[in-house]
Amino acid sequence: MLNYKWDKTARLTALLGEIEVLKRVYDALPQMSVVEEKLLRRSLLKSAVYSARIEGIPATEQSPKLEAQNLLSAYRRIFSGGYGDKFSTKLVRDLHTAAMKNLSPGAGEYRNEPWAIYNQAGVAVHVAPPHFRLQEMMDEYSRYISGLYDSTAEKSAAAQFILEKIHPFADGNGRVGRLVSAYLLQTEGYGFKGLLMLEEYIEKHREEYYEVLTPSDDMTGFVEYFLEGVVRQANAGLERLKDEPEDEGAPHLLPRREEILAVIGEHPRSSFDFIHRRFLSVNPKTLHYDLGWLQKNKLVRKLGVSRGAVYEKAD
Repeated sequence: MLNYKWDKTARLTALLGEIEVLKRVYDALPQMSVVEEKLLRRSLLKSAVYSARIEGIPATEQSPKLEAQNLLSAYRRIFSGGYGDKFSTKLVRDLHTAAMKNLSPGAGEYRNEPWAIYNQAGVAVHVAPPHFRLQEMMDEYSRYISGLYDSTAEKSAAAQFILEKIHPFADGNGRVGRLVSAYLLQTEGYGFKGLLMLEEYIEKHREEYYEVLTPSDDMTGFVEYFLEGVVRQANAGLERLKDEPEDEGAPHLLPRREEILAVIGEHPRSSFDFIHRRFLSVNPKTLHYDLGWLQKNKLVRKLGVSRGAVYEKAD
């Protein structure tokens, strides 16, 4: 039986109040503008890159590793509603499949061996449930999270903490835990237009992140940490919205071409290979056609020829 708890501290209550105020601010914003769509694309990429970097994977926005590319696909699907609105063990396994695609033969499968965390003296400080009980534990985990009547932010924090403790997969548990939190926030109306980037907060406060994950059953420190991250990143998202200039150049483009234009604008002199790495699901011929259309309409300029050519936004 799952036996986790957290205290409703004064700090936690204050943070929940701030989150509700921020939610009302975001809810009052106009329907998604071109600027917000551009920021969403950028935020999802950063979330993927930061989530990979938390685990020591040296990904960057300019050169996202496969781990970050997988995460980007998963975040995009979350924010487009592609995983539905029902929390379940299948959802968790689907998120693991997406995160570990072409990285692990066990993508989407529970681990089949014991797992524990050891300190420097070689003493086990946390022993995860035995592998032969994982199906039972994950079924209970799904019921537990679905049955919580606390705030969405608290529920999202608890879901990440408990998944780390169960450690159902051989690898990628941290990445999946952060995807689960993003999923719960988004599906329950606290997605903050995709601009939250909690992964950036965690990567910048990584030492504290692992400290508050250490206790075996008391989640208070982690829930407070998580809520603090929500408040800070939601405020940062508002600042980005305020500072981002309106782009008059692409309000009527097809979504993919608009995204290509945004990538080239953010990374001047982008090679075709660089652009293709950001659109791996798009056929290269289609991508060439899109670039040709952007050139024809004087939105993009091609410099050079053949494989050495690069692209930049037209003045």
